[in-house]
Amino acid sequence: MTPHTALIVERMARDAGLALIWGAGGLALIVSDELRTPLATALRYPTQIAILLATTSALVAIPSEAAEFASGWQAALQPDLLWIVAFQTHAGLSSAAQTVTCIAMLGAFATGRRRLAVGLAGLALAEAAATGHMAEGPGFAGMARIVVAAVHILSAAPGSEPPALHHTGAVLTIAGA
Repeated sequence: MTPHTALIVERMARDAGLALIWGAGGLALIVSDELRTPLATALRYPTQIAILLATTSALVAIPSEAAEFASGWQAALQPDLLWIVAFQTHAGLSSAAQTVTCIAMLGAFATGRRRLAVGLAGLALAEAAATGHMAEGPGFAGMARIVVAAVHILSAAPGSEPPALHHTGAVLTIAGA
């Protein structure tokens, strides 16, 4: 597998896992009491798989990006290059933020803090907007593109329509709108 292919698989696995946790997990948190338990039970194994996918793929993001930038897998094991990719490139900073957020999400799930974990999954999913072409552009215009892309990503996750409306309402309430 080439580094480019690995990077595509890694991003797809991470984003798919986070989308399931954000969308379906968020839905399970806001449904009525009589639906919450059966839905949470039905989602237990898919959520565990999604957590494993998201966290594992986030952990290999920086080495995969380093291998992609340097055109070879040997770069994935060079600490100085990993440092440069993680902290001196836009994509690396975004991947590092997602990795930290995914690890925190794993910890939240492990300690039974589902609401926090679902929120962290949403944050990690929104951080995907800070990579790629949507993140290009300086100043307010660049930030506006990232915010629009983040809202789009969060509202497009499977099962996220009701949670997205709920979360959007909460954000608007906090913002005083």
